[in-house]
Amino acid sequence: MLAFPSSWRVYLAVEPVDMRKHFDGLWAEVDQRLGEDPRQGALFVFSNKVRNRLKLLYWDGTGGGCWRSGWRRGGSPGRWAATAGSSR
Repeated sequence: MLAFPSSWRVYLAVEPVDMRKHFDGLWAEVDQRLGEDPRQGALFVFSNKVRNRLKLLYWDGTGGGCWRSGWRRGGSPGRWAATAGSSR
C-alpha cells in the first residue's frame, strides 16, 4: 500500500500515455501536456490505452518517485513497484 499526505491533490491524465516512459518522460508530460509543476506536492496518475496499467509520479520536496502497477489476467491488481530512475 502506498500512503501520501492528505493535503496532496491528485491529477488523472485523461489521455493515454506511452508506458515505456519513466520518470523523466512522465515529468515532461506533467509539465507540457498538463501544464502543471511536478514539484507542487501532488500525485499524477497515468494509464495506458487499454487502461490496464497505471503509473504514478510524485515529488515530496526531497525527491521524486515513479511507481507502476498493472492488472493481471483474471482481473486482480498487480503489486506496486518503483520504476528505474525514481529520484530526481
